[in-house]
Amino acid sequence: GLVSFCENHSLARSEIYKVLNGIRKHHRGWKIERQNNV
Repeated sequence: GLVSFCENHSLARSEIYKVLNGIRKHHRGWKIERQNNV
């Protein structure tokens, strides 16, 4: 899941959650690509 992804890519989980929640645009070059399938 997300935890292992962060560990494998040396990412800070707290920063990735900020990206997921729209607080930040990216973390270390990783971005969230949103699908507008509602």
